[in-house]
Amino acid sequence: MTIHFGDGSQVSSAPPLNSGAKLHAQTGNSNYSADADATHFLVIAVGGGGGGAKRNDNSNDQNSNAGGAGSGGGGGTAIRMYTKDQMGATASVTVGDGGDARQSTGNAQSGGTTQFNPAGSGSTIQGKGGQGG
Repeated sequence: MTIHFGDGSQVSSAPPLNSGAKLHAQTGNSNYSADADATHFLVIAVGGGGGGAKRNDNSNDQNSNAGGAGSGGGGGTAIRMYTKDQMGATASVTVGDGGDARQSTGNAQSGGTTQFNPAGSGSTIQGKGGQGG
């Protein structure tokens, strides 16, 4: 099977659809231990979303003028298919937290970066955090 990407690149080392794929969700920082029987690994790394901003309330001679609050941006996503050699036996995983919402006027915190770093020959991928509102 060949997977085609929007930039024109493609990868042909994807397993067949009936390969008995398993899903593993990593929700915290730790090491991932690769299944010894697996031959391919599809990794999706999503950064934490940015926190929302607080509404800006201003007073003037026209009474109170309320400003709108901005929402935080969504976290970026990185996707990569690894072979068994590229994955290695383990991978280091860092999961980016969502940004804290702003409790006073101003910008909220941006989300954290999620990173997947395999022990094999494969390259590290990162999903960057979303910007705070």
